[in-house]
Amino acid sequence: LLSKQGDHSYSLFAHFYAAEAYCMLDAPGDALKHLPLQEFPTDLECPYFQQPYSASVRYSLLHNVVVTHILMRDFAQAQFCLAKALAACPSQLLPTAILLQAYLELQADRPEMALQLLQKGRPSPTTRVIGKHQD
Repeated sequence: LLSKQGDHSYSLFAHFYAAEAYCMLDAPGDALKHLPLQEFPTDLECPYFQQPYSASVRYSLLHNVVVTHILMRDFAQAQFCLAKALAACPSQLLPTAILLQAYLELQADRPEMALQLLQKGRPSPTTRVIGKHQD
């Protein structure tokens, strides 16, 4: 993980796997050290990201970032990251995004919105800050 040699995209995969392992060990703070969202590449040269399933891979990585923020109870950052994840979300993975959005709505004490999301089955990519009302 500390090596500067080799293909950058494979190093990126190593960081994602390390982050997942830290989450499994109930250490989301350590996981976030391996998930720098500001530097998240959108156009990777790695062959794995050039396959037909690459949109699913990108979404899954962003999904993990959202879950990590939820584990740390940083719901505002989780909402922000979920908006980015929704932009990359393929239709077959939309149900997982809906569940994340519904959970964030419940944490923001908006059960009606969570219920509406679950009934409609379509979250909207928003970047509103949890706990602040929008007029």
